[in-house]
Amino acid sequence: MYELALPCRPAATLNVSLWLKPVAITLLLHVTLMCGYVTLWGGDVSALVCADQSKIGRWPYEEVTTGFKTGGFDGQFYYTLARAPWQLQKAFIDLPPLRHSRILFLALGWLLSAGGDPVLLLWALPALNLACICGLSGLGAVYASHHGRSPLWGCLLPIVVNAAAPALRDLTDPLATFAVTGFLMSWLLGQGQRAQCAWALAAMLSREQNVAIVLIVLGNALTKRLWQRSLWLAAALAIFLAWMATLRHAYGAWPFLSGNLALPFAGIIYRLMHGNGIVGSHSIPIHMLAIGFLLLQVGLSICMIFLRAEHTVLFIALAGVILVTLAGIPIYMNGQSYTRVFLWMPLAIWFWSMQTGRSWPVWLLTPAFLWPCFALVQVWQS
Repeated sequence: MYELALPCRPAATLNVSLWLKPVAITLLLHVTLMCGYVTLWGGDVSALVCADQSKIGRWPYEEVTTGFKTGGFDGQFYYTLARAPWQLQKAFIDLPPLRHSRILFLALGWLLSAGGDPVLLLWALPALNLACICGLSGLGAVYASHHGRSPLWGCLLPIVVNAAAPALRDLTDPLATFAVTGFLMSWLLGQGQRAQCAWALAAMLSREQNVAIVLIVLGNALTKRLWQRSLWLAAALAIFLAWMATLRHAYGAWPFLSGNLALPFAGIIYRLMHGNGIVGSHSIPIHMLAIGFLLLQVGLSICMIFLRAEHTVLFIALAGVILVTLAGIPIYMNGQSYTRVFLWMPLAIWFWSMQTGRSWPVWLLTPAFLWPCFALVQVWQS
């Protein structure tokens, strides 16, 4: 089994040449995607907010000039919250405690937009997501180099975890993925305890689902009797739980959505019995491709059991398999959900591939780049 170890190349994180080229390639690719998407909306960057068309022109969407006829998407809620993340927001917000729990994305957007300026925020949220995607590539380049692989493998990390599609809708996923990747990498490379605590806290405060990965690492630390690391991770968990309790007191409800879990395979069965495709139309081939790709990730995760994967990444992959199995109908209702929320499996598979020198698992997951491409096709068709 792979064990916690110090980097074999201590200067990796300081050597700019390791991550500069992968980050530049990633930036060029994803700027092209984002610009192409905005261009298809007439060059209006406010299309990334995905606001309900019936609400644009009025507060909090007075600066939004392009809306969606189908009620919009979750980005509109994060845009609203980022305008004033330090205040309770019940109007215009779907599931306000849950959305507000992802405070790191909201706070960074608020800071980048000079205190929630509605015009600057239209640019700040996409810029933040783009920076996180590039950061993912940089982290991947450093980790690949640590294991004797080409830094260019870092370019594929944002692709296999599908970081691009949620960036086209101002969602919190790119930041949450960047933070949890940094946390997992800091653990696997045996970095400082305070750094691990910071990464863990950032991961949980950008998406509550990441608490599961923190618990997996904490369990591993306790098993190895790494008491100081365990205490630092416990401190991060305590801060996260305090924030959850604060939201519970403020909103009168816990920031969790129990309806997202159901009986085993209920969500998948629903998806297989309904013909709505990934782009929202009745495109059965695309829908079947998405489900098939998800099951491919499940199969690869199970294969890791027999190919002696490192404990931490194996447990994360298997946690992803459990989540796929227990995810309810709301998760599978929309193709934009079930193609991005099951992050744990592709993330663990990428780390496992770098650790073992296997290339084929990562190449098998590169078709995830189709999902943001389908988003562009959807806009073009409409």
